[in-house]
Amino acid sequence: MAAISDIILLVQDDGALRWYRYGGNGENDPTGSGLGWHPNSGNFIGKGWQGFRHIFGGSDGPADT
Repeated sequence: MAAISDIILLVQDDGALRWYRYGGNGENDPTGSGLGWHPNSGNFIGKGWQGFRHIFGGSDGPADT
């Protein structure tokens, strides 16, 4: 698993890479409604990642000024 700012990348045992984004403030969510999580969290990005022990995210490039 790798975290980039508010983005988390997860490699499952079968090699599936999934994307998650959390923008909440750590609020308690007793209903399990996904408070703070982006609606597309858990989206499948690709397969074949099972051979990677470590993954790292990077920036999208320099910020616009």
